[in-house]
Amino acid sequence: KQEPDIILQQTVPAHWQRDKGKAVFLGLASRYPKTTVVWAANDLMAMGALDGMQERHIEPGEHMLVGAIDWTPEALQTVGQKRMVTTLGGHFMETAWVSVLLYDYFQNKDFGGEATRFKSEMTALSGSASTVYLEKFRPENFAKIDFRRFSKAWHPERTEYRFSFASVMEQISPPVRK
Repeated sequence: KQEPDIILQQTVPAHWQRDKGKAVFLGLASRYPKTTVVWAANDLMAMGALDGMQERHIEPGEHMLVGAIDWTPEALQTVGQKRMVTTLGGHFMETAWVSVLLYDYFQNKDFGGEATRFKSEMTALSGSASTVYLEKFRPENFAKIDFRRFSKAWHPERTEYRFSFASVMEQISPPVRK
């Protein structure tokens, strides 16, 4: 609504399912044949839209751009193949942040005086970043993540909580220094 060059044709529920995503896409593609962007509320529905594009011989990434939310492995591979433009994610890390808060609380580090509502840090992965994520964020690398570094119980010098997915990824794959 804020962008004059973008016309939102319609929003339609697909119930978080791939097959419904495909069916909805096929219906909308017939109704709005000049559509150039599809945004799905989760990766499964976006993958369904891509299935519908294949059926319609629409080339994703060229004739139509697709994006979604969740960082599922299949969607990340599809982004790496340039069939999807992006997938947003990182919100699953909230469970880790809550675990840090609970640990601190049980270590008598009451956070009652602080803002304990956290907005999910949603990060867009596109292009090669999706491939890097898939390569690095694997179960065998999880043991490298030290969540103590976010804890006030372990780091009493901290004056506020600073949670970020980027700081977690640095532990798995430190940035290259020149």
